[in-house]
Amino acid sequence: MKPIISALKNWGINRVYSSGVTMRAATWDGVAPKLKGKLESELKTSARRFYQDIASGKKHRPYMKTKLLYTVFRNAYKKAAHADTLDVKHWVEKDLINKSPF
Repeated sequence: MKPIISALKNWGINRVYSSGVTMRAATWDGVAPKLKGKLESELKTSARRFYQDIASGKKHRPYMKTKLLYTVFRNAYKKAAHADTLDVKHWVEKDLINKSPF
């Protein structure tokens, strides 16, 4: 799960939700009944938090790492604004060099 979470964060997804439960079985039917109850309650709690957050309409700030990487790349593209590459053209066309998308 960690590679998926970090990929989503690096793509600019403002909030990534995950649950730290381990099934300890290959299928849901293979999970012990006692553990099933515990997993279901933990997942219901996580789902409730997720839906409450969505329903509130709250805007989340981007992660600090995302902002830092954006600033680093923006400064690099400012210095290379005269270059004729697709990356630089995209940043110039979208005016990402002068203003922040956050």
